[in-house]
This record gives sequence, structure tokens and C-alpha cells, in this order.
Amino acid sequence: AKHGKHYYGHKVHTLVDSVSNLVMGLFVSTSRLNDNPLFIPLLKVIDTIVQFRFKKYAADKGYDDKDNYHFVVDDLKAEPVIPHREETKTSPSQAYKTFKLQIKDNLRIYGTPTTPKGSFQWKDDFKKRTSVERVFSDNKRVRQVASFLNFNLSAIFTHIVVAFVAHNLTVIFDHFRDTLRL
Repeated sequence: AKHGKHYYGHKVHTLVDSVSNLVMGLFVSTSRLNDNPLFIPLLKVIDTIVQFRFKKYAADKGYDDKDNYHFVVDDLKAEPVIPHREETKTSPSQAYKTFKLQIKDNLRIYGTPTTPKGSFQWKDDFKKRTSVERVFSDNKRVRQVASFLNFNLSAIFTHIVVAFVAHNLTVIFDHFRDTLRL
């Protein structure tokens, strides 16, 4: 119960490659847990399994947290592309301004030197998340990931893993089918 309300259901925290649309890894939690605490553990698991690192990690604003930015920059040596949960007084505006501070000290507000928040590059990088949202939407619709009616978290996890394995096999099959057409 949170604020006197009961929450039923689950959340799927997923890392999806926005180029290939392959699901690289996932965690399943109860719906009462917010997104933020699972960002770093999910990336650590993926980092130990996958033999390469991405250049950029985009996430929705539920993952907007100083520690997440620093983990991506300092540990993964990559660029975080995460919007603010809400506008803040220190958010960069569209007007040209001179900031006299160390960007590395406030990655959450200003981004990185190579991809500052609010820049055309940052916006273009974030737009690539639409393919990730399409993966979620397709799996909710086609594989009934969202409507699985069970309160047993391990049964939910099994259902979701099977759904995403089926998704990945479909992506791989479609790639080879398209590649082999001459």
C-alpha cells in the first residue's frame, strides 16, 4: 500500500537495443516499486552478459537520477540520454547562455560535453527510443504481456521471458528473411 492505496500488478524493466530491437535483458518487479532503483542493477547484469557496450543509454524520465547518469558516464563510459521528470529552475533553456560550472558535476541537468541536454543531438538520440516503445507496445498487444492475470511474480516473470524470447526470435528471423532475399 502506498499513500493508503493498494497496487496490484507488475512492471517490466527492460533494456532494448534501439537499432536491432532485440531485448537485451529485463527485470520484473511488483508495480509498487518505481523505476529508478533497478536502472543500475539492470545495466550491471547486461554489462556482465554482453561482450560490448553501447555508446548511449536512453531511458524515460522515470530513471532521471544523478547516480544513474554518473554510472553510465563513469562506469559504462557512455552517454546518458534521460529527460528530466519535470522542468527545474536550473534546466537549460532554448536561449543561448554561458554556464560557468563543471558539466560533469551536474550531468542530470546539463548532460555531457559531447551531448548537452536540449541540443539537437540529444533530442535526436532520445527520439530513437520510439523503436523501444514500439517493442513494448507490440509485446503488450501481441504477446499479452500487460494483461497477464496472475499474482505470482515467478509465473509473471516466466510469461514475460517467454514473450520476449519469442520477440527476439521473430526479430532475428525477420532479419535473416530480409537479408536472404536477393
